[in-house]
Amino acid sequence: PSVWISFVISMAALALITLLVAGYSSLTGSQADVAPTAPAIAQRDLVLRDRSGGGIDVLDARTGETLQVIASADSARFLRTMVRGLGTHVDPRDATLQVVFTLALREDGQLTISRTGSPRFNSLNGFGSAQVASLQELLRKR
Repeated sequence: PSVWISFVISMAALALITLLVAGYSSLTGSQADVAPTAPAIAQRDLVLRDRSGGGIDVLDARTGETLQVIASADSARFLRTMVRGLGTHVDPRDATLQVVFTLALREDGQLTISRTGSPRFNSLNGFGSAQVASLQELLRKR
């Protein structure tokens, strides 16, 4: 029993420290410099269009060519999650809106995606290797 009590106390202390650090950062405006610093060696502008059934068409923003069709709603969920934090919400079912995302491979190997006109970006290297490889393939398609 004393092991469990020690464990619970340790977890509560860790949670408290985390909250204090987050609160301090919020109050002082401290944040890590997370902007990509390495230049892009390959990039492509993309538009995402919802398909009936939950999939997504990935289009080249410049030509309108379909680069990839993600038919599975589960696989499409990955793309939706990836771009969710890149700005204000846009309903991808609205075909009149064209939100452009820039996928970039950087010299340091970092793969990033950003929304045109927004300073926000997501680093994609933390996702699974299959997802990263799929996104890198979009950069190679012509």
